[in-house]
Amino acid sequence: MMFLGTGKSKKVAKRNAAHAMLQVLKLGAISLPDGEQTDEFDEDSIPLPSEHSTYSALKEGKMSTLSSKDNQKISQFYQKMKKRAGKTLTSLQTMSLNAASIKYCQMLQEIAEEQRFEVNFVEIEDLNQQGQSQCLAQLSTMPVAVCHGTGSSTDDARAQAAHNALQYLKIMTKK
Repeated sequence: MMFLGTGKSKKVAKRNAAHAMLQVLKLGAISLPDGEQTDEFDEDSIPLPSEHSTYSALKEGKMSTLSSKDNQKISQFYQKMKKRAGKTLTSLQTMSLNAASIKYCQMLQEIAEEQRFEVNFVEIEDLNQQGQSQCLAQLSTMPVAVCHGTGSSTDDARAQAAHNALQYLKIMTKK
């Protein structure tokens, strides 16, 4: 699962991507353990953008859309990635991401270094309803991308999040 955020700055875009993830969590697409609250944030949490109503915008389908200027910036970002494609990003385009021998986290990190963006993994402390570990992979691309992964262990969840991020990059940089 992946969430994109846009905004006037990278910080705002990250907040919007996190906000989108929280909305899915709150609506139950990815369940939180019984009694878990997501409305309260500690000082290390990302505050929700004040211009968005927590549920009403999602329920009524009134989510803001990207402007043509935003679309142009995103397109330019990925066009630049395609032009400076390094060895790893180029190989991503021709490989099947279902091979058991691929080290997803390592490959994602290599692409990030080639393309000069950051990858951050956030392990979600709570297990999902199936008892699996959960992890988010956040890419500091334009827009910021957040990919979700689950697995029987935290390493497996991290690998699944990296796998989903690689699928996203493969689609966005297809020539």
